[in-house]
Amino acid sequence: MGPPTTKQANLFSGVRVFYREQGNTVNAPTILLHGFPSSSHQFRNLMPLLATKYRVVAPDLPGFGFTEAPSNFVYTFESLTATVADFLDLLEIQKFTMYIFDYGAPVGLRLALQRPDAIQAIITQNGNAYLEGFGAAWQPLKDFWVSNDSLEDRKKIEDAMLTFEAIKFQYENGTPDVPLFAIWGKNDVFFIPAGAEAFKRDLPSAEIKLIDAGHFAVESDTELIAQDILTFLIEKTLWELDVGMGVM
Repeated sequence: MGPPTTKQANLFSGVRVFYREQGNTVNAPTILLHGFPSSSHQFRNLMPLLATKYRVVAPDLPGFGFTEAPSNFVYTFESLTATVADFLDLLEIQKFTMYIFDYGAPVGLRLALQRPDAIQAIITQNGNAYLEGFGAAWQPLKDFWVSNDSLEDRKKIEDAMLTFEAIKFQYENGTPDVPLFAIWGKNDVFFIPAGAEAFKRDLPSAEIKLIDAGHFAVESDTELIAQDILTFLIEKTLWELDVGMGVM
């Protein structure tokens, strides 16, 4: 299979989303959310392997790759999440699986809170959501956090977190748990394996796999990750896939 098709989506907000798309349009799509500093380009080799079974869509987030945003765009995770939501609406994507990586994780997980009924499964590849998942590489930021000079900024962040927690219950209460697969490069110095294992605390049914790779495992172990994703989706019977067909 050849490379993904590249396209542009013009949102009402003024953002022009560059994205890559490939695969079977019959099956519900998987949305790939890239990391930092990267773009949908990092999925160029993964997409053809997944596209043998279903549709795959990978946007460049505003501020990355070829996506263009107006000068007044506010670069917060809330704004990025709203942009992805508008993008999905424009493409009329109502049900989907998410592959979240690194910087794409806080965007994807916010989207999951906002649209719990739309999410069919979550695949997180070194997409951390827990404090224990931060490795030693984050120590300078941790030092800044506890310094006296950062008290004002820390208060602003704490207020934002409290606001988020206050509304989080409204989204989570009564919503179904979705299948989650954490495939993790265990040599990642930024997001360590403890971040993968932590998903089981809130979702005991989560599946965890540690592989001998670093942060950008999707680049170094593309075929392994593709096969594991397809196997995971087959086992969860999200799509009626032919188990006898490989990804190659």
